[in-house]
Amino acid sequence: MWVALLRAGLAVGLGLALLFYPDKSRNTLLNILAIFWILAGAVSLLWDAHGKRPGRPSMTTSLILIGVGLLVLVLIRMGTGVGEVVLIWLLALVMMVTGAVHLTLGMRTRRHPTRQWSAFSFGLGIFEVLLGALLLFAPLNWGPWLFTAAGIWAFAGAAMLMLDAYAQRSLTKTN
Repeated sequence: MWVALLRAGLAVGLGLALLFYPDKSRNTLLNILAIFWILAGAVSLLWDAHGKRPGRPSMTTSLILIGVGLLVLVLIRMGTGVGEVVLIWLLALVMMVTGAVHLTLGMRTRRHPTRQWSAFSFGLGIFEVLLGALLLFAPLNWGPWLFTAAGIWAFAGAAMLMLDAYAQRSLTKTN
């Protein structure tokens, strides 16, 4: 339960940073998302280690999050010849992978102690895949709207994680 709440807190922090940070440059977006994915991936690995997640797909996604987040930060800091477009594509692909995980693995609810498909998880997955596709196919044409869409995505993810934490708490009370 506490790991889900920690991840929800990270997602709320991400949403607030995306919506209210004054510098709306692509570089800021890349840094914020990369740091979020490193932290979220690390917390998810912790969750995986305690057997609270669906196993190998979740662990693989966590490692992808950490790896891409670190790669993006390193490439930005090194000032390599890799352009912003390539970095945005990497983050878009990660967003699409996490969307696919939400579409297929679902989430825990009070009525279903194991992960089940839900309309909310499915909707979040669709939003992640669509936002990732927008980033992939039009990475430089979104400006501040991209920050708003990513902020909404972060808050939706936080809501899903809070529901997951509530389901875990409910299951703990009944056991």
